[in-house]
Amino acid sequence: MFDPNTRPDPYCAANILLRRFALEGGQVKEFEVFDTDNSGQGFAAYRVRLEHLGKKEVAVPAGRFAANHLRWTQLTSADTWFKKRAGHVTDFWVLDNGVIVRILRHREPYEVLLAEYNSAEPRPGLLDPAVAQVKHDLEILNAQYGAQDQWVEVTEHLNNRIRDGALVVKASNDIAGDPIDGVAKELRVQYRLDGKTLTKSVQEEDTLRIPEDAGAFEPASYESDLIAFLAEADATYPFFDLKGIRGDWEDTKAELSEKVETCQSNTEFLGLALEAIRCLRDGHMWVEDAKAELPPFPKQYCPSVSFMPATENRVVVMRAWGNLGDTLKPGAVITKIDGEDARAFLEARAAQAWAEGGFISSPQRARMFEFRMPLKGNEGDKRTLAYISDGNEQELEVTCDTEARGWPHTYNLPSGMTRVGRSFWYTQLADGAGYMYVRRIDASTEPGMREAVEKYPDATGWIVDLCGNSGGGYGRDLIERMAALPRPVAVIIDAGCVSAGETVARDLRREAGARVFGSKTAGSSTSKRTWPFPSGIASVRFSTRSRWRNDGQPIEFNGIDPDVAVEAVPEEVAQGLNSAVCRAQEYLAKERVKAEPR
Repeated sequence: MFDPNTRPDPYCAANILLRRFALEGGQVKEFEVFDTDNSGQGFAAYRVRLEHLGKKEVAVPAGRFAANHLRWTQLTSADTWFKKRAGHVTDFWVLDNGVIVRILRHREPYEVLLAEYNSAEPRPGLLDPAVAQVKHDLEILNAQYGAQDQWVEVTEHLNNRIRDGALVVKASNDIAGDPIDGVAKELRVQYRLDGKTLTKSVQEEDTLRIPEDAGAFEPASYESDLIAFLAEADATYPFFDLKGIRGDWEDTKAELSEKVETCQSNTEFLGLALEAIRCLRDGHMWVEDAKAELPPFPKQYCPSVSFMPATENRVVVMRAWGNLGDTLKPGAVITKIDGEDARAFLEARAAQAWAEGGFISSPQRARMFEFRMPLKGNEGDKRTLAYISDGNEQELEVTCDTEARGWPHTYNLPSGMTRVGRSFWYTQLADGAGYMYVRRIDASTEPGMREAVEKYPDATGWIVDLCGNSGGGYGRDLIERMAALPRPVAVIIDAGCVSAGETVARDLRREAGARVFGSKTAGSSTSKRTWPFPSGIASVRFSTRSRWRNDGQPIEFNGIDPDVAVEAVPEEVAQGLNSAVCRAQEYLAKERVKAEPR
């Protein structure tokens, strides 16, 4: 039997086999499958399961259909040419007449969609036919943003924003910064549309649309778009059970289904999509290629201070600035917030933040933000802090006057570091240990590691600090570089370390035998795919599967656990030290002693 979960032609294979299997709703069958092994001279065997999950709505370019949803799951692994592994899943949506409208293989992911379906016979399960959309030939010839004699060239930027022959963009400083402060600006555009050269201008904060109806969708499409989106999430989102959010999701679907009935604008509809994503609690999901403005998020403000969890169940100042910088020094212990125990207060807010949902993948990520951007509220809100100064507890009223956007990623880093590229720094510490700080995994990471080791060949071990690492990407060259790091190796992580930063922590543990210090990472590391709304108003970036830890558990939601949990020690922070770096240095020193000849 040929497996439709393989290549080269899953559509043809599935068309034959799924008709032959003829599963009915709720039915499950298991099969023994034989596939070409890696030698090319024989076959390898493994077991698979095929389930009929019932009729589900599915939207494809050919229209919206009620189709039979079949799921093919690999139960055992085999050493075949396609490296079959237990847990591989492929979903099929099949009409009652056997026509396959969609195949989604989750591994890559790999997707096949029915583009067109013309038939004189009735098309079974058809709910909405495909609506042909006019695609224009559009090119921006010249675009300038500014006022008076201060203008910025934005031609390339606008050409990059064209989607399907249409451009929708807000004239604002987000395009290219502010070319002239305090003056109302204008966006002037010369463009070629379907062979005609035209000009257009819009004032700052207005929206440029080329052609005029770009981004305009009929209100009737909002409901069908939402139905398709919710059905897509129901069928393919892989983390409902891992995150324990099925109940929340069902409630959110009911609420959104009511709201969409009165939806009056594209922006309002995209806001409903973002509400759904917030419920899914996924740091990689987002709305992309929107042909309308996304709704603005309500601004939140916090005092100009960041906290960290500290030893002995305390809260310590990580950094303060503005009018608080002279009073709340790094290392100061916060004892109370509005009269409540500070640690209990922030932990309760962290739990509430996760319960409310958001663009975060784990409770530990939600918790980090409640410490790093604490006490968020409306601009001007007041809070009372109690803190220890000179051994005495004092009170201080603070104001929410800083917009809650950026957050400190690190504290008390070593001085005098050498920078490589955009995201890599290194030095040698006073005790002889080498130290690397990796802000992002990018083209500077591998050459930075190589340069650091070459610069300090006498280093008595290496510390790789991944706190606040924003992810990125890497290949085999970096894995080989990590494997070649001189031992011993210590790694520092926290919930600011996300995505590719998390897999680097995993790989350093596996390839370099690293011991890991700090706190659990963000738990946001997935493969992604793009799913378009049927109307074309936007696309959604979906997570398809988690990357995996060395113990076989998903990184998504769980994160990477440290070998040694480290919280900040206020007394060390006040001395300009980083507690996690101190613990890593202590480990390297012990390993050094073990390695000395006796």
